[in-house]
Amino acid sequence: MNKKGKSVSLERKLLWLMGLRVVIITTLLGIAISIQIIHQEEFLPFNPLYYIIGLTYLLTIIYALFFNYIKESFLAAHLQIIGDLLIISFLVYLTGGVRSSFSFLYLISIISASIILFRRGAVLMAALSGILYCSLIFFMYYQIFPGPFDLAQFSRREIYYNVFLNLFGFFTIALLSSYLSENLEVFKFRLEKKSKDFVDLKAFNQHIIDCMSSGLITTDLKGKVILLNKSAEHVTGYPCSMVRGKNFFELFNGSHDDLEEVKEKLAKRRVYRFDRYFNHRTGKRLSIGISATRLMMNGDKDTGYIFIFQDLTELKRLEDEVKIKERMAAIGEMAAGIAHEIRNPLAAMSGSVQILTRNPLLSPQQQRLMDIIIKESERLNLTISNFLQYARPAPHQPVPTNIWRLLQETITLLNNSEERRPDHRIIPQSPDTGLTYLCDPNQMKQVFWNLATNSLKAMPDGGDLIIGLGANKKGGLTISFKDDGIGISDKDMERLFQPFSSSFKRGTGLGMAIVYRIIKNHQGRIEVKRGTEKGTEVLIHLPPVGEEGVKQTGHQ
Repeated sequence: MNKKGKSVSLERKLLWLMGLRVVIITTLLGIAISIQIIHQEEFLPFNPLYYIIGLTYLLTIIYALFFNYIKESFLAAHLQIIGDLLIISFLVYLTGGVRSSFSFLYLISIISASIILFRRGAVLMAALSGILYCSLIFFMYYQIFPGPFDLAQFSRREIYYNVFLNLFGFFTIALLSSYLSENLEVFKFRLEKKSKDFVDLKAFNQHIIDCMSSGLITTDLKGKVILLNKSAEHVTGYPCSMVRGKNFFELFNGSHDDLEEVKEKLAKRRVYRFDRYFNHRTGKRLSIGISATRLMMNGDKDTGYIFIFQDLTELKRLEDEVKIKERMAAIGEMAAGIAHEIRNPLAAMSGSVQILTRNPLLSPQQQRLMDIIIKESERLNLTISNFLQYARPAPHQPVPTNIWRLLQETITLLNNSEERRPDHRIIPQSPDTGLTYLCDPNQMKQVFWNLATNSLKAMPDGGDLIIGLGANKKGGLTISFKDDGIGISDKDMERLFQPFSSSFKRGTGLGMAIVYRIIKNHQGRIEVKRGTEKGTEVLIHLPPVGEEGVKQTGHQ
């Protein structure tokens, strides 16, 4: 224990000594008053005893007042105990010396000295107690200090016997109590050190857990959450206090059957890995990779489970982008030539049918069939044109463009298109309609058209399409298309940007693939958010262009 710790401990013991002194003196005062009231005619006057009690109270008050000013605590402890011994000696003198019933108070002071000053102080106070007691008895026996009681009735042998017993008791108590006190102090020091080591180890372990880049959750055998580390709180968005006691699998969109599956898998292997979709506290949907293992005590007793997990959303997104790029490259190279080969005979077929429709001898049914052939040829030609645009896009020709104006032109086209229904509402929103961005306006208009028509198709029963525009924190642009339609299923989400993948009946499956390629050509990023029950929001994040990024050009 360091010097400061010893000083604090000694100060506490001195306060304890002052408190003990007050308790003893108050007890003696109560006993004296009670005896004087009950046996007033048979007992000697108690005025000297009251003086001693009052003096003791006064000294205790003085000790307390000067407690904070005495920097040397050992000196203060010696002075207080010596003062107690002098008062006890005076009390023993007043109550008959050898006949006194208060000589046991010496033992209390010696025990106090052993607790505060340990063995050396206890032996010293035992010796001082012996000197004071022997001197007191000697002076009273030989009438040097005539007291209220005459000791002449005691023989010299009885006096020596009494003195010897008290001296033996003083030193025996001093040695035993100091031995216990010192051992207790050593045990206390070791316990404090062990406790500090335990606290440090616990803090170190907690620090390691909190510094883990992966989220960690521990549960009991029923799957109820016990502990989350900092990474787990960051990934989930929930503090430990909010989820402690809740079922782990309910938190990660599972059920009780999932816990049974984990138990079954962990019975055969040490680690079981699985994936889950998780709704962040903010509503963001995350892809989580989870590894489960058993939490064991004493080597073989299962007490719960440890789940270590990571947010794989960004990794999954990058993997999906790589897969999409690979598919696009392969399909584009393979099908570009095929599209040209189909287009040429298709044009010949369409031209031939148009010539045949001019024959006046055609019946109405034949005329109707000819019209169907022409319309389907036009639709197939449009599909091929879209595919060629996807496979071999036009050269990227960026120019400063007012994005809000481009959106307004797209909205005008939408209002006059067949996709627009009377119960559709298109709501444009922008805090600044003068944002100019360096982009290819024709390609960007194609992106806006594809996303807007998809949103309208996703609302067959009508609804609101909110188109937003604004500068983002990185100096680029964010354009959003938010509808309250039927939403996107997990299956459609996985193949959203794949060519020829459409969730609409008459869709070509190239709209989102073209959007993806154009935005990538602009070094941008597409983010798709799904509503909790319905609706979809597609956000286009375009990076800053040049040193100035997005420019403010006023209304155009």
